[in-house]
Amino acid sequence: VLCKIRENYWRFYPLKTMDSKEAIRVFREFSGQLGYNKDSIAQLTVYCDAHASLRAVCNEFGLSVAHAPPGRPKANAEAEAKIGIALNGIRAYLAQAGFPSCFWPLAGHCFAVNYNSVPHIGDKDSSYKKITGNEFNWKDRGRRFIFGEKVFFKPAPTIERQAKPDSTLVCGVFLDYYAKPKLDCTAAISAHCNLPA
Repeated sequence: VLCKIRENYWRFYPLKTMDSKEAIRVFREFSGQLGYNKDSIAQLTVYCDAHASLRAVCNEFGLSVAHAPPGRPKANAEAEAKIGIALNGIRAYLAQAGFPSCFWPLAGHCFAVNYNSVPHIGDKDSSYKKITGNEFNWKDRGRRFIFGEKVFFKPAPTIERQAKPDSTLVCGVFLDYYAKPKLDCTAAISAHCNLPA
C-alpha cells in the first residue's frame, strides 16, 4: 500500500517478490502517477517499516524516512491504518463476491480505486479528484463497479462471433479496473462466463 497522506490518495500494489528492484519499480510508477520526478521525490518523507526492499527504495531516491521501532507497528499509525483499511476492504470484497482468497490482488486494487473515488468525512472532493483534477469515471457519470458484480459488456470482435439475432452484450463478472497511464480508470476487466441474464 502506497499513500500520499495530504490528499489521502493510495494505491494497492501486490508485489510478486520482496526484491528491492520490484519495490523500486512500483514506487517509481506510483510517484510518476502523482507527477513527481526524481528531483521532487527527494523532498518526500516515507513512513515505512525497516524491510530491506523499502530501505533500498529510500536509498535509491534519497528519501527521508520515518521508521517505526521494531515490533511496534502502532508507532507507525499512518501506514498501519492504510494497511488495515486495505485488508478489511479486500476481505469484504472477497466475501461479498464469494470468491476464494487467491483473487486478493484484483480485489485489493479494485477496492483502492473505489476508495479513492469517493469523498470522505470532511472532504468535498475525492482523493482521485485532488490528484488528477478530474471526476472519477466521468464518462459513466461516476459509476463505480464492485468486485464480483454481474456486468454486461461488449466483447472484442476477435473473441467470439455472434449470430445476428444475439445480443451485442455478454454477461460477465467484474474483476478489476484497468488503469491507463495518468490514472484514467475508465476501462474494466471482466471475466466472461455463462451466467443467466
